[in-house]
Amino acid sequence: MIPRPWRMTPEEIASADEAVRSLLSVDVARLLRPILRHEHAPVVEAVGQLHWDEDPVDVLATKALTVLKGAAMPGGPVDLKDDDADVVWVVALNRIASAPAVASRLARAWYVHGMRLLWDDAEVSTVAQAMAAYAVARFEDALHNRHEVARWMMIAAIETEADERTGLGLAVVVRAARLCSWGLK
Repeated sequence: MIPRPWRMTPEEIASADEAVRSLLSVDVARLLRPILRHEHAPVVEAVGQLHWDEDPVDVLATKALTVLKGAAMPGGPVDLKDDDADVVWVVALNRIASAPAVASRLARAWYVHGMRLLWDDAEVSTVAQAMAAYAVARFEDALHNRHEVARWMMIAAIETEADERTGLGLAVVVRAARLCSWGLK
């Protein structure tokens, strides 16, 4: 069975954090504790102001995607070259977690947005791309699509391999556990 970070308990997350922290450089270790940065708050607020109690979830996901993609352009408030850009996307995805098929599509759109930016020669964080892949895997797990879970977890691992920071893959697993299962706790 493939370990799924989004199923980890807070105790397991804390234990994993403690186990890997000493193996990481300071810049990678900071990724173990995701933060919502000040410049990201207006984007989270814009997504939060959508009519979550009125509109169908697929309509809301499309509106949220428009807001997120607009903010996640080079030089934007959620520039995907930034390792912390993933937090805004995951906060939005957590709002629609009860509709995993829709959330999976939104997470895939996040991943594709990053790939398109790469194709246009923009800088995109390997952390953001790996977290997008973990998000897809999380929602595919909720849909019991074992093959898709395995595929997207492998993609997440491959994304971190492209980055030469030692231990980044381990840090991103702990980050995924924190963001995808328990939020910013």
